[in-house]
Amino acid sequence: MAVVIDNGGMQITTSSKHDYYYLPRTNEIIAEPKEDNFEWIFNELSAFGELPNVDNFVISITENCNLRCTYCCYSGKYKNNRIHGTKSMSADDIDAIYEFIKRTVKSKDLKIAFYGGEPLTNLPLLKYAIEKASVFFQGYNLSVSISTNGVLLTPCTIDWFIKRNVRIDISIDGHKQIHDRQRINITGNGSFDYVYKALSYIKQQHSQYLKENVLLLMTLTSLSDLETIARHWAKDEILCNLVPTKISSLAPNFKVGVTECDYEELVEKYLELLSCYERHRDWVVLQVFFEQCIAYWINRPILDASDSIPMSTCLPISNKLYVDANMKIGVCEKMADCYRIGNVCNGIDWKEANIIVSSYYKKRKYKCRKCPAVRMCNLCLTAVEYNDSQWNTLCHNEKVFMKIGFRIFCEMAERGMINSEFPTLKTRRLKLTEVTDKDCLKLTEIINDKETNLFLPELIGICDAPKGVQNMVNTFKKYQNQGEGYLWGLRLDKALIGFVGVIDLSYKPSIFYALHPKARHKGYMQESVLAIMNYLFRNNVCNQLSTEVKSGNTPSIKLLEKVGFVKLESSREIIRYESIFK
Repeated sequence: MAVVIDNGGMQITTSSKHDYYYLPRTNEIIAEPKEDNFEWIFNELSAFGELPNVDNFVISITENCNLRCTYCCYSGKYKNNRIHGTKSMSADDIDAIYEFIKRTVKSKDLKIAFYGGEPLTNLPLLKYAIEKASVFFQGYNLSVSISTNGVLLTPCTIDWFIKRNVRIDISIDGHKQIHDRQRINITGNGSFDYVYKALSYIKQQHSQYLKENVLLLMTLTSLSDLETIARHWAKDEILCNLVPTKISSLAPNFKVGVTECDYEELVEKYLELLSCYERHRDWVVLQVFFEQCIAYWINRPILDASDSIPMSTCLPISNKLYVDANMKIGVCEKMADCYRIGNVCNGIDWKEANIIVSSYYKKRKYKCRKCPAVRMCNLCLTAVEYNDSQWNTLCHNEKVFMKIGFRIFCEMAERGMINSEFPTLKTRRLKLTEVTDKDCLKLTEIINDKETNLFLPELIGICDAPKGVQNMVNTFKKYQNQGEGYLWGLRLDKALIGFVGVIDLSYKPSIFYALHPKARHKGYMQESVLAIMNYLFRNNVCNQLSTEVKSGNTPSIKLLEKVGFVKLESSREIIRYESIFK
């Protein structure tokens, strides 16, 4: 089954029979086919001897675990990983790790996460490590978290963590039937009741903490379970008010076999789930699932990659390091146990780290040069352990899931299901919020102004048409849902004094604006345009904006040049400007 189209991009057809094409070079989605025989050019790999971004340390304080989850990577079913053991760290080990962290961390912002096994099986050591960190790392902006299966979370333990502002990451795989099928203890009994009891206590006694400092992590072992999980979750009096933080699929396990996915077969399952979500928009499990599915597509930056680009190789740009129970250092907790890059005592083995990265780079440089999925590929340094045949399978599946994400994004946009939160911005004097139906009267006043009509002639007919301004507002709501535009209202003490619109964000982003006559010549538009440009750039919405200005519109010309726009071309009547964010 072919996934990639001939021009180097990708094409899908939605249920409403609309065709869309993805161009990997620019990251654009277009409605007409376009020749784009694009190949990625990757920067040459450079040797490294430091990790400049490291500020997150994951510490596996024990290999011991009280559960035997059916999909656990330490079950003995995964190649190159350890099996369940009893090895635990000591207080001296914690002290040595903290010395290593202080030597290694490159920021005053520091995150320490305790991992296992199950950290709560060695609660005295876990408490020591948390108390020690608060003293040892004084002067740092320290945040601490634990990953737990939740079974040993008693009210007393929960209170102790909350008193010390420890984030609690709890694994829960849905409702009781599904959770107990796969998250079982050594004797084969399920663990759901323990997790549910802990969550109930936190909700009753620490409801605000539950919203802010408790993450719920779900592993989905089969797509066919998702609708059932979502339905039961929505009906449960405790779970219905909780939003899963992340829904993960199983890691590929070639020891038991990994098959190539079939796009047509899989996309039908996704579309059935999407239709279910369309009927039940309050089912938060489906909401999270589809938000993850289209996360890249809705936030994708429109950037031309015609030049050579760096390859994502985790090291040396990653901000994370992992320390296992044997005091060995890994790139992260997902990396197979046989790939370690040093130890706490001697520090990073830079030679070994470079060898691993070089091996990964060589495979990707060859395999990825014509791949349309490079920008959103989930393969990372963990894939270094796979042979060529296994890489081919994983690459095929990445392309399939990329195409499914593309299809679902377009389906949701057409169905009006992408309800992205409107970005409210603040300047020194103004608040920039979404324009709504309530603003139509004031908008009409601004658009009907003689000067607005002179310099924005395309808006002249809007006010004359029945419900013209309201239609404009509704159109921008549609643009927002499709990730194609925003219409900001400029508010001074809640009063609407102007607007700024940006449109065609995925193709050719452009900007237009107008102020109420009484608000002009006071600098309001300049600070608003700057705030919007900063938002668009910082959030990778787009990397450039263009606009056209009438040659007689001196205030607008001065504004554009002050905020960084450059004149591209001009005629007797029109001047075209563009700003490229840097």
